[in-house]
Amino acid sequence: MVELVPILQVLKKEVGLTMSEKTTFQDNLNHLEIIVEQLESGEASLEDSFKLYKEGMKALKTCHNHIDKIEKEIEVIRNDTEME
Repeated sequence: MVELVPILQVLKKEVGLTMSEKTTFQDNLNHLEIIVEQLESGEASLEDSFKLYKEGMKALKTCHNHIDKIEKEIEVIRNDTEME
């Protein structure tokens, strides 16, 4: 059985950030990929798997937020270009 604390420490080390720091899209995507690998390994307990799942959902939400922000910026650029 894999303990969650070491997994989360590895995740933070892999991404190179603490949870309080602002992360990039790629940071969150990397974080999500590591979590998926851990979940797919089947080595985590049910409780640890649930904590990893919650952590993964946070990373996924942040990825979606980054994409939404970029889409809005692209729309602004398109609108500005059409006005010219």
